Amino acid sequence: MSAPARQLDAIHAMLSAGHRNLRIERHTLMLWGIPAGLLFVLSESILTSAQLPDLTQRASAWLALLAAVLTTIATVDWFWTRKIKATRDEAWSFIHRQVLKIWWLMMGLAALTTFAMFFYGGAYMVCAVWLVFLGISLYVHGLFSEELLEWAGIMTLLIGIASLFARLPYETMRWLAAAVFGLGLPLLAFMLDRGQHRPLPVRLLQISSWLTAVLIVPIWLEHQAHNYQLPENPALSLADYLAKGPAGETVIALPAGHIHPCRNRHQRRYFQ
Repeated sequence: MSAPARQLDAIHAMLSAGHRNLRIERHTLMLWGIPAGLLFVLSESILTSAQLPDLTQRASAWLALLAAVLTTIATVDWFWTRKIKATRDEAWSFIHRQVLKIWWLMMGLAALTTFAMFFYGGAYMVCAVWLVFLGISLYVHGLFSEELLEWAGIMTLLIGIASLFARLPYETMRWLAAAVFGLGLPLLAFMLDRGQHRPLPVRLLQISSWLTAVLIVPIWLEHQAHNYQLPENPALSLADYLAKGPAGETVIALPAGHIHPCRNRHQRRYFQ
């Protein structure tokens, strides 16, 4: 490559860096990702209908929990980022602070939408809603920062929308959201290349690796949850079973369309 061509490439790289002058800190992605991922994992065990039968109380408790978690994360992230910028003697631009506030707005809207779903329905979509708002946040930040954030934002949006179109079970969507937040954001933090321009094949490899990491965990968990194994005992017809009576662990083949009451207190019975 000739000297003028190298100079032009250097000028182009400098201009690109000037256009994308924001740098999201790695701790920001980890702070917003890990606690949210844990909340998705624990969401079926805390503040449940059994613990809080009253709908209004349960909705208010979830709103208070989400508000406390999001406010704590935002406060810690703000002061931590300011301290790091000061340590590096680096200016914290006005645009960066405003983009960060857009992130807060998206997470706040997701929390309010979750609260509203307790009263107006649509709880099946709650995981997809959080993924869509996260995708918008990443994409907007990536417009002024690193290309990888744009790509991850678009993929997160598509994951949220595709999960609804595919009518995935709620449990799968919950683990998917937990993986995107709890695994995807910390992984994205380590994949950031500080604004360096990468060729398209490199970006495709990066986003493919990221997608593999955030999709393989929920898919594996879904497979394990539905991987029921029937015992290897030969199946008895219903007539033979009724003639012989209960005999420990039993597999019974029921005729198609047959309705039979089952009361099981001491033996485990499987019907196929």
